[in-house]
Amino acid sequence: MKSTEQGVFMNAIVLSNKKQFEKFEEMRLSKDEVLFFCDNERFYEFLKKKNICFEKLNEFSLKDRWKEINNWGIGEAGEWIRICREKGLFKVYDYASVIFLWFSVILISAVKNYLYACHIVAKNTVDEFYVFSGEVSDKYPELSGNATLNYFIHEIAAMRGRKIHLLELSQIKEPLFETSSLLSKLKQFLRNITEKIYSATVRPRHGYEIMAFGTLRHLASTMVQLKKQNCDICFYDDRFHFDHFCFSLKMGLPYFLRSCFLLDPEDECESPLQTAAAELSAALDHPACRGLFQYETHDFKNFIKQKIFSNMTEYFERFSKEEAVYKQVLKVLGLSGVLLDEDFNAHAFFAEFMKKAGVQNFCISHANMAIDCIVPETARCFSQSYTFVQGLYEKDTYVERGWDPKKVVVSGIPRYDRLIGLISNASPTVSDTTRVLFCGAYLWPSSPDILGFIGCDIYAYRYFQELAIRTLLLASRNLSLTVTVKPHYSEDETLWKRLVKDIKPGCRVRVAKASEDFFALLAKSDAIVLCPWSSTLIEAGIASVPAFYFDPEHQDSSHVRRLEENGLCQVVRDVAGFEMALKKLPNRKLYATRSQKISTTQVYYLGERSGQASLRVTEFISKKVRGEIHVSI
Repeated sequence: MKSTEQGVFMNAIVLSNKKQFEKFEEMRLSKDEVLFFCDNERFYEFLKKKNICFEKLNEFSLKDRWKEINNWGIGEAGEWIRICREKGLFKVYDYASVIFLWFSVILISAVKNYLYACHIVAKNTVDEFYVFSGEVSDKYPELSGNATLNYFIHEIAAMRGRKIHLLELSQIKEPLFETSSLLSKLKQFLRNITEKIYSATVRPRHGYEIMAFGTLRHLASTMVQLKKQNCDICFYDDRFHFDHFCFSLKMGLPYFLRSCFLLDPEDECESPLQTAAAELSAALDHPACRGLFQYETHDFKNFIKQKIFSNMTEYFERFSKEEAVYKQVLKVLGLSGVLLDEDFNAHAFFAEFMKKAGVQNFCISHANMAIDCIVPETARCFSQSYTFVQGLYEKDTYVERGWDPKKVVVSGIPRYDRLIGLISNASPTVSDTTRVLFCGAYLWPSSPDILGFIGCDIYAYRYFQELAIRTLLLASRNLSLTVTVKPHYSEDETLWKRLVKDIKPGCRVRVAKASEDFFALLAKSDAIVLCPWSSTLIEAGIASVPAFYFDPEHQDSSHVRRLEENGLCQVVRDVAGFEMALKKLPNRKLYATRSQKISTTQVYYLGERSGQASLRVTEFISKKVRGEIHVSI
């Protein structure tokens, strides 16, 4: 610790994992000489056990800027799509659209860590900064938040003439999740054998109108209806899935794997994708992009080139291989349309390839997120598919975060037809307790290396999930309740069971399997509890099931507030709030008697509940692929 006429000066360091801590110990600095920061929830307990006092770096310190940061990240990525299209900056594929989703959240993470770094460097008691440097195994779309934070601390401290000590590590980042279990490896081995046998025996024929590519949960009802309308449809998969095979067999649909298509040597020649990263960098430097990617006074273009585009080689190499397969798929099948469950994540390049080839993409919305952001109209350019949504509210949430409003179709969601049927045709069922459904998200801790929208995704991880279930069960201890915990992922089932057992609830609790029918559970529930926002709130409204939204830290989402104002959820913040809300639940022992009437305002949020969405969607698709240009719902 150094003392001068100006005061006492200290060192500053951010610790995020054990390797960094061990490296710090090698410096043999006194703890009293160091101002510690930690950006990793998973590392808090370790530091506390080492008696290290530290300042937490988390999103809540930036709460008043959540909307601004989300607007900037999504808006800049959308504006870039527009500029690249207008100036013709990509020769073949619209790469700005292909990377739109992940690029947006990476930009958001970059700004978040830049602001953390500004906060640290601005400490007037800090004179020297210890910054970690070393290999980061990020492959796009991965990005280490901690490595990004160290990058900006180094950059800002250097600009301000502050002393920097570089601490070299062979690997700055630790793995997020455990490696695959022996059982999962065995399953993968068996799948590989099955796939080889299946691919060797199935050869696609020419002449299909529509190809479906996605999960049954989101596409099955639409595929069934297309089959009824005599559309020539097939089902495509990148890997063999037994449930997809059984569904295809039952429906009489051809089921093709990517390995069923024998590649043409001509299609395996050099692909434009092999120069994609260079083309992206060139587009970034175009004069039309001047001023883009500047947050406040900081220009992020160098960061984008060094930390994002430079890590894209394997990403585009994979697409180069897939491109050869997709060319053969089109050559063999002769498609007019493709049905997808998403066009911005794993299927992003697939959607762009089909769009470029003149094949129309149709996407069934699912897992939509309502984020507090409204990007400028000029940035609403994402338009890879016609995206079918439940109601006007859902359309607005897409448009506000960058979708082209002309390509978002209010039709109703086909899978909701079954939910509406379950509610409409339910027989009276008597229950001796009130049945509460808890919708569980992730049960692993948050991490600076997990990407997401600021002020939104963090609620889906362990801290808030555990706090929510503990608060609910504590409030239920003297009530006649049965709580069903529905994990979202099968990997979390054991963790949820262990957590519930540890809590020792005073009411009946059952941890369901992740594979259980959510709509069936919802239809038999008297209330649902969730944290964070998800389309489950809309599904609960469609089923007329009261919804409690757990918000202990005053997230104050404008979307949740509007839903509460319109009687579609109730915000609960603590044990007393839960207890009061649960006691006021109406007696719903006969769940078949639920009112099916909703107000005009609620229709904006919930859409129509006619149970005819599958028919509307498939008629739209059929007419589009058959050349009826002016089609509307």
